[in-house]
Amino acid sequence: MAKIIEDYLKQFSNVNAFKKGGQKEIFLGEHNQNGRVIIKIGKYVNDSSLERINREVETLKSINSEYYPKNIDYIVDKINREFIVIEEFIENRNLQEVKIHYDNEQKLVLLLNQLILALKILWDKNIVHRDLKFDNILFRKNFMPVIIDLGIARLLDLPSLTNSMAFSGPCTPNYSSPEQLRNDKRKIDTRADFFAMGIILLELHLGYHPFEPKYLVNSKSIPENILAGIYVSPLIKNGTSMEFNQLILKLLAPEPFQRFRNYNFILDFIKNNF
Repeated sequence: MAKIIEDYLKQFSNVNAFKKGGQKEIFLGEHNQNGRVIIKIGKYVNDSSLERINREVETLKSINSEYYPKNIDYIVDKINREFIVIEEFIENRNLQEVKIHYDNEQKLVLLLNQLILALKILWDKNIVHRDLKFDNILFRKNFMPVIIDLGIARLLDLPSLTNSMAFSGPCTPNYSSPEQLRNDKRKIDTRADFFAMGIILLELHLGYHPFEPKYLVNSKSIPENILAGIYVSPLIKNGTSMEFNQLILKLLAPEPFQRFRNYNFILDFIKNNF
């Protein structure tokens, strides 16, 4: 660890390892002014990866919402290619830990509505999260969702940082839209996040990943099934309404133009059908 980082950390007490996340080590610490904080320390390999970090930090700084953690500080040591990010600590559980709560359609639709209210803050800024999954959706004690990890968010108003010749774009393959998996950058917009929400919603509904090969009796991988548009129908579960089935069909449409045009169309569908 570079000396500039070591010296900076002296202002925090009770610093303990929290978890590893991608290229970062994450610590929990205490600060006399900000209380308990999350401390993210990592290395970057090139200017492009540093720019991703810069964009994530600047995006969080521009957001003043309980749906997102607040950025407190950020420093970069360009000589040693290290960085440190300080964010507020949120007492939380992630979606994986509370999934048992979402045991009927009404609760699932309420969750979808909450996620849209959170994510529209990004979407209205022309930002695509691109990495929605169970681990990146946290819940406060009052079950208010908190969206984290904007590390691969796509800022549509800025130049892309992904090599156009790359086989696949930055993503978590099992929760990605077909256009992300194909790195079809021209088609990636907020509707890629709609697809991820569709996967999450249907996984909660079924109790397992809807593109999982063993439930489809095929030898493909989850990403291959996503690309082929093959998944377990919501209707396989007894009691599923046609309205919920239609919602999932629209969210998981293989082409972006086949999905809801924007989040207001999803909100209208919810209002008129549930």
